[in-house]
Amino acid sequence: MDCVTGSIDITPSKPVSMGGWMGYRESSSAIGSRIEGNIVVLRDKDTVAFISIDALYVGALLRNALQKVAQNYGLSDRNLIVGASHTHFAPMLDTSKPNLGRADPEHVDWVIDKLCALLERTLSSVFVPVELRHSLGKDKFAVSRRSNHWRITKYGIQKKCVSAPNLSATEAEAVHLITVRSVTGAVMAVIWSAACHPVGWPNRKQISADFPGDVRTSLRQQLGKSVPVVFLQGCSGDLRPWTEPLRAPFRLGSWLRQEYFKIHLTFPIYKNWSEKICKLASKVFNTCELGTPINGSIRSLKSLIPLELIFNGVDSTKNLGVNIVFIGNGLVIIGASCELPVAVRHLVEQAFPNLCVLPIGCLDDSFGYFPSTKMLIEGGYEVNGWLSVFGLPWKVRLDCDPDQIFNAALNKLVES
Repeated sequence: MDCVTGSIDITPSKPVSMGGWMGYRESSSAIGSRIEGNIVVLRDKDTVAFISIDALYVGALLRNALQKVAQNYGLSDRNLIVGASHTHFAPMLDTSKPNLGRADPEHVDWVIDKLCALLERTLSSVFVPVELRHSLGKDKFAVSRRSNHWRITKYGIQKKCVSAPNLSATEAEAVHLITVRSVTGAVMAVIWSAACHPVGWPNRKQISADFPGDVRTSLRQQLGKSVPVVFLQGCSGDLRPWTEPLRAPFRLGSWLRQEYFKIHLTFPIYKNWSEKICKLASKVFNTCELGTPINGSIRSLKSLIPLELIFNGVDSTKNLGVNIVFIGNGLVIIGASCELPVAVRHLVEQAFPNLCVLPIGCLDDSFGYFPSTKMLIEGGYEVNGWLSVFGLPWKVRLDCDPDQIFNAALNKLVES
């Protein structure tokens, strides 16, 4: 297998409008941590370009611009895996979600120019032979944010799914890590993944890559400052940081407003939590170096799921993109252009019982949340609540079976 890599800083030099929070209209006031774009292109019988960007979402403008560059090198839509880290502390790039932050046209164009130039330079570089190794480690660094609570509604007191810590539904989440090493033994790049909403940085006015940036810095202390580190967001749609304390002291007003996560994360609390993931990633890296090289070729497939199968009121041209990347004989990356819940991780693990599965979300022009079949019964923010926040006039079809729809798309790809 051959590889080329690239990395670039996309931290703005002046205040820029931020994205990540409903109704937030303020511009950045300082740099908490640098934000980047990183690229790893793997080539064997097939070619796959993994691109990670520190942003809430990639957005259609940037995704389409990168595709145009890739096409000049013979890469089609299925060969390009473009993911957002989903940090909630970066300038908005997605122009379709103004409720979550205004995308500054000048800044968006600047980022597009820089990342397209980086992809051009990377793809025109000389590919070198590499060896891949993969490992994973698990820990409880993320907590489920979907919990059933008694609520006062117009129909009386009812039990409803709200955004609150749910330890009974929380599992140990995996940190996956792939090292890309040249034949001389030098680490050329790292691809890693974890599932958790990057919402922990304590200051909303500061630009920050959140924990993906902290892990990147930590790994580079071992590998060198110039090593590209691609981060792929996992099934984090219903996960948030497991910090202590998990919830604020009970207040009646907060309870009535369903404010269960109104905790002011101080920098010491955030640092303790972030260091936990950094240590786990470092441990996985060291384990990875002792592992067996991945043998076999790379192959990428892509399918489209019409969103009208899941939502009412959606344009018939809107689709959910589903990617499958087989790496060697034992590893498969399954991605989607949305925020995936933990339930999808279970789904894909069952679909590929003999392979190590790395599920990822927030790819391409992500539309929002993909609900599992169980979620449709429970309701909650990730089912219908997010739609108005994202400014979408859709409603989830309660007669659909999202699990079956997603599985059917996977089966179709595998059969092809």
